[in-house]
Amino acid sequence: MNLTETTFKVKEMPAIVTGNTWSDKFPESATNTGHKFIVREDNGMVLSCMTDDYKVVQNNDLIDIVNPIIKDQGGVLSDAKVFGGGGRSKWTWKFNDNKIKVENEDSIAPTIDIWNSYDGTVAVNILAGAFRFVCSNGMVIGYILGKANFRHINNNMSLKPEEIAKSVSNTVMKTKNIFTDEFPKLIDTPIKKTHVTELIKMLPNQTGDDIVRYLLEKTIENYWDLLNAATWIATHKMNRKYEATHKFESRIWPNVKKWVDSV
Repeated sequence: MNLTETTFKVKEMPAIVTGNTWSDKFPESATNTGHKFIVREDNGMVLSCMTDDYKVVQNNDLIDIVNPIIKDQGGVLSDAKVFGGGGRSKWTWKFNDNKIKVENEDSIAPTIDIWNSYDGTVAVNILAGAFRFVCSNGMVIGYILGKANFRHINNNMSLKPEEIAKSVSNTVMKTKNIFTDEFPKLIDTPIKKTHVTELIKMLPNQTGDDIVRYLLEKTIENYWDLLNAATWIATHKMNRKYEATHKFESRIWPNVKKWVDSV
């Protein structure tokens, strides 16, 4: 999906009760329900019904803020997706100039994921991650360091463009810096078998046979090997069109980091 397909505009329409005994009996409620519909302007699809306190953050306004900042720091938009008919959107930028060699021919580089929603399920989320160049379809290994949320509330001062811009810039820089500190530790730390078991418990049931075959063919000696196992399942055996895949990906790095820090 290209960028323009995710930057459609939405409009707010008051939720009005009309033509029934409720509005006849309580006329004020017919025009003051305290709710509004969020509707796509391009096709008229109703994306949600939210309270009047909900502040809409237009996808195109968000992209106008973050894209120049990320581009200025070397980021390139690599993916754009919408879910739920446009109710939720996700964008991913890669920082190829900052890739590092971890071992053999395997290299990684920072990524930034940004989410927005019109249905209240996701705030404006900024997640820092890592791109696996050995995976042809692109793997985001959860968030590494940066995570920021901006709630859709009318009096939320953090929704100011300058606050979002500052958070994006800080997240990019922190994510770049952690590459030289955290990933080498994964290679240097011998694996505890109990953590292999914990990873298996995290996986969806339908991937059980796949992880067993992987573990039989590969030797898991350290936490980088464990990270490889998890990302291989996510990139090769799970459908990237499903939100469940992206949610699983977001759990990989926090858990692997927690395990390696506990050794």
